[in-house]
Parts: sequence; structure tokens; C-alpha cells
Amino acid sequence: MQDLGLMNRPKNILVDDFSQMLRLWSNKDVERCLRAKEIRMSQKNTHTAGPTSFAIIREEMRNDDPNKELPSLTKVFERTRKRTEGRSYLDTYDDTATKIYDGYLRLYGRGVTKKMMENMVEKTQLLEMRKEIEEEHQRKKAELKAMHKDFDNKQANFEATMRSIMEKLPI
Repeated sequence: MQDLGLMNRPKNILVDDFSQMLRLWSNKDVERCLRAKEIRMSQKNTHTAGPTSFAIIREEMRNDDPNKELPSLTKVFERTRKRTEGRSYLDTYDDTATKIYDGYLRLYGRGVTKKMMENMVEKTQLLEMRKEIEEEHQRKKAELKAMHKDFDNKQANFEATMRSIMEKLPI
């Protein structure tokens, strides 16, 4: 087997390196490969996009949209897991809707947890509340300034009226 493999060795790979690769490939009990195969077989709802990147799929979906808006993560998830009729699959697609809407954080990237998203939403809400409070404060401040100016004008009018009355009084 190895002699046949060495005869078909690419010219750009050294003989020692290629023979080591042949030994590795001929070893059927390579645990890492078996573990990877196990993991692949256990995955549910794998994408059906093939080698096409999700970025290209998102751009295609944007171009198909009349408003040229980026699609939601849910729409990308559904599009990349579309099943071909007549083809048999190892797993069913029945639970995909629950996986999309039931707290799963797909398509956000690795390591993003539900707790992180809740914290982010909470921070966003706090920032919005802070902005509203600041706007309300600025509005009240402007109202108070207008009331102060109005009071000063009325006080000036009152003082002017009092002076004119005092001038008309006999001494």
C-alpha cells in the first residue's frame, strides 16, 4: 500500500513527509478523526448552504429584497437550512422553528449566551431610559429658564409701574 502511495507522491512533497502521511492515513484508529466524525453525526439542523458563505447568502437576500435591507438572522437561518424535496436527510426539520424562537442564539457567533444577550438588552434599555431622562431634564431646564425670564419681565414691568405711580404722587 505504501509503495503504491509513494509512487503517486506529488513532486513538491518530500519522501519522508509523504511516507509519514501515508502511515497516518492508513491508521483507521486515529481517535481525533473518529471523534470529529462522531460530532458531525450528532449535529442537528446543519446548514444546507454547502461551500457558499453566509455573507454571500445575506447579500443575495438583500439584493432580492425590494427595500435592499439586510435580512434578519431568523430569515438567514431558515434559508441556510432549506431542505430539497425528495431528498432524504438523517434528521427531521420539524423542531427548527422552536430552535429559532425558543431561546437559541444561533448566528450571533461563538460564545454568545442567552445571559449575555439579556444583559445587552438590559443595558440598551437603561441607556434609552437615561437618554429620555436627560431629554426631559433639558426640557424642564428650558421651561424653568423661560419662566425665570417671564418673571424678570413682569418684575421689571411692576417696578416701572410703581415708579410711574410714585412720580405722580404729590410730594
